[in-house]
Amino acid sequence: METLRYLAQDGHTVICSIHHSRGSVYAKFDDVVLLTGGSLIYAGPANDEVLAYFSKFEFVI
Repeated sequence: METLRYLAQDGHTVICSIHHSRGSVYAKFDDVVLLTGGSLIYAGPANDEVLAYFSKFEFVI
C-alpha cells in the first residue's frame, strides 16, 4: 500500500479493489468508490465524509 500511495502522490492514477480492509490500509486512500450489487452507493473523499453520508441513512451509529 505504501508503494501505491507513493505512485498516487507522484501523479499516477491508482485503482484498487479491497474487501474488509484494516483501518490503517483504508487511511491511505484519498477517495473511494463504494459499490453494492454492482450499484454505486458512495463516491467521494475517504475521510469522515463517508461516515457523515451513511449516518444520514442510519447505517452508522
